[in-house]
Amino acid sequence: VFEEQIFAGLGATQELFPIMGEYYRIIMPFFFAQFAMIALYFFIRLDGLPNLAAASLAVGAAINVVLDYLFIAVYDWGLTGAAFATGISQTIPLLVMLYYFFWPKRRLKFSFGQKNWKEIFQAAYNGISEFINEISGGIIAFIFNWMMIQRGGIDGVAAITVVNYLLLLGFMVFFSISDTIQVMLSQNFGARQTKRMEDFLKTASWLILFVSGFFITALLTLSESLILLFVDEQSGGKMVAMATELMAYVWPVFLFAGANMLISGYLTAIHLPFQSGMVALSSSLVLPGGFLFLLYILLSDYRFVAALAIAEGVTFVIAIIIFLRHTPSAAVVAIGKSLN
Repeated sequence: VFEEQIFAGLGATQELFPIMGEYYRIIMPFFFAQFAMIALYFFIRLDGLPNLAAASLAVGAAINVVLDYLFIAVYDWGLTGAAFATGISQTIPLLVMLYYFFWPKRRLKFSFGQKNWKEIFQAAYNGISEFINEISGGIIAFIFNWMMIQRGGIDGVAAITVVNYLLLLGFMVFFSISDTIQVMLSQNFGARQTKRMEDFLKTASWLILFVSGFFITALLTLSESLILLFVDEQSGGKMVAMATELMAYVWPVFLFAGANMLISGYLTAIHLPFQSGMVALSSSLVLPGGFLFLLYILLSDYRFVAALAIAEGVTFVIAIIIFLRHTPSAAVVAIGKSLN
């Protein structure tokens, strides 16, 4: 009903309305499956079936790649094919996860007689940092797209989209490390196993350091080649040049983003939602938004995208300060005092 008003509010031009409408009219019916799959993933993993949860996501990712190739490259369905590929690849993992309800040892079940509302609200509060990360991503993307449309038109939006794809690859690895380690940290925090918590943090830190180094090296040495994986050089030469320029300003994000995600997840694991939310809010909304507007006003070219790297750097300082105040040993001592 309000399709055009929504597109206009997102900063799109009239010429983009038909393309956006084509995609979103197809993808919207699949949103329910996507939301259900995300929620079920966490419950299944926590109830002792992490392999099922991980396998379902892997199946979805593989199906998405195959269907994208078939629908776009083979059948030439364009955005319609991309939308169907995404929607189907979000639905299949949900069907795989439904096996959980036939698992005889499952401990979770649906119930309408909920009595422990206090625990539910406490759990929701503890997960506030994840909520901030999810909602702020859309807000920053909206701000980013609006600024790129004003500065670079459609080519600018296309260029930053390609850069975002490459950033997303690294962020997905960071998130998977942080998300996986969070469960282990939480369990050992409950058992007051300080040494195991420290060992898990060290392992995760080394993994993040390796991934950061890999992506930084790739972006600095192979940036144009990576961009050409998504763009035809002959038809999008201007956009390739613009994306290459943008890459030079955003690669420092990988110096800090992984550590920020890890510390935020750690703080959630030891039941410090306020501190975790502070790191998440700084990293994903307040500082990126503030620096984007500041640099957009001060600079007349595309250098304002460096706001993302600056925001991650400042957040890293904040996160380290908070972490040093709440190390595993300090957190275990504090929880012990609160229970005595």
